[in-house]
Amino acid sequence: MRMENRLKSKSDKNTSRWLMYAVLFVYIAINAVLVYCHEPWRDEAQSYLLCRDLSLGQLLAQMHVEGHSCLWLLLCFPWIKLGAPIFVQNVISLAICSFAAWIVLFKSPLPVYTNVAIVFSQALFYFFAVIARCYALIPLALFLNVWAFPNRKKRPYLYALTIALLIQTHLFMIVMAFLLSVWFAAEQLCDGIREGRLIRKLCPLLCPLTSALLLLAQLLPTTGKISKTNEDYSVFTSLIVFGGKLFGTFSNTGLVVILILSFAMLGVIVLAMLKAKAETRIACAIMVVSSLTLNVISVYVYPMLTNQKIAICPVVISWGMMIIAYDRQLAKSRRSFVLTTGFTVLLVAIGFHGMVLASSDVSCTYSYAEDAARWINMNVPAGTEIWTNDEPEASSILPYCDNFKRFKCRGESFSYVDWNKLVHLKSFEKDDVSLPQNGYFITSSQDTEEYLKGKGYEEVYRSPDDYLISEGFAIFRIEDLK
Repeated sequence: MRMENRLKSKSDKNTSRWLMYAVLFVYIAINAVLVYCHEPWRDEAQSYLLCRDLSLGQLLAQMHVEGHSCLWLLLCFPWIKLGAPIFVQNVISLAICSFAAWIVLFKSPLPVYTNVAIVFSQALFYFFAVIARCYALIPLALFLNVWAFPNRKKRPYLYALTIALLIQTHLFMIVMAFLLSVWFAAEQLCDGIREGRLIRKLCPLLCPLTSALLLLAQLLPTTGKISKTNEDYSVFTSLIVFGGKLFGTFSNTGLVVILILSFAMLGVIVLAMLKAKAETRIACAIMVVSSLTLNVISVYVYPMLTNQKIAICPVVISWGMMIIAYDRQLAKSRRSFVLTTGFTVLLVAIGFHGMVLASSDVSCTYSYAEDAARWINMNVPAGTEIWTNDEPEASSILPYCDNFKRFKCRGESFSYVDWNKLVHLKSFEKDDVSLPQNGYFITSSQDTEEYLKGKGYEEVYRSPDDYLISEGFAIFRIEDLK
């Protein structure tokens, strides 16, 4: 009888594993189609042009104005130097997120339905997997951290390396990485004093410390402004702004949205702390503080304008939910089922917005940079001057150009955008439009278009108006300017 039960249990496990592989295959297949349909935009072009046009030393020197670690660029660097097109970044991003999805499906302590919801949430599905940015590293680092968490005392160096990786993902995660380092340091310190092996126990902390010093060396001195908002938000108002972005699909009333978000957070805290172990309560506190920190950084440092930034918050909450699930005493209670079911519903709700955008990326054009470059390749001879006054937007065209590696803006040639120079962020002035004597001018500004038309210059190309983001272009022929 026991033998039959063992065989049945083994058969059930094999069935479950094959089911998870099927889910993973569907996840990869759908995102591969989305990668094929997606048109990279200026932020994706920025990393590509940095890797294409800079040496390794120059790339590292440039990081102090990029606002994040060089890890993402180092992953793309060798492939781009070998001549791979810009889409190689999207393939790398999908590979990273697929590995993160594998960890969730096969190593997460949460129920199967919750794991599937995490994999198809707005973070891993589309936003991080398809749109190639350094954000793709965040879920991988967090889920690796969860995987290493139960055995962190047996394998402290492995756990420390996951924190070191988290530090190298993005500035958004620096506070969470710091809190995890402090928690890990406190545990190692107590164990070292109790066992009389203090130095040996503290040695793994060199991993996150070294990672933090490397990040500091890359970002300092920051002589330019990374980004900032002009609005003067109070703390409460900033929470409303963040909540409105997170749940904007279902409600335009910020106050109602923030109440929903606050009660969801409070529910997680209360349910997790009731009869939970001390480490569960600490992890829950880190989850809450990190989520609130994301809000503060999003509003006060980086403008919360992209859905990729919004999607980080559910990933952090997923990390906390997995840590909570390791508490066996809590996992056996009915509260655990309510908690995981509620979280799954939350993921599905906010993930609906990501699926809508993903379908829009298939049916519409994300950016017309490739289309504009195609026109340039067919109609503009090599050696012709091409100017612009929209440096960030126009740079997205360069990865697709056959005969042009650089454009000009206000008389200076450029490929990638140097955020240390704020000249391209100046407001439009009609008397300050630098034009070539003979050549072409690219703009995405309606004011500039009206100015050039008023001067009598011919518009030779215009992007259709069905783009998803503000990357449509107009190209004018400039001749015999006196």
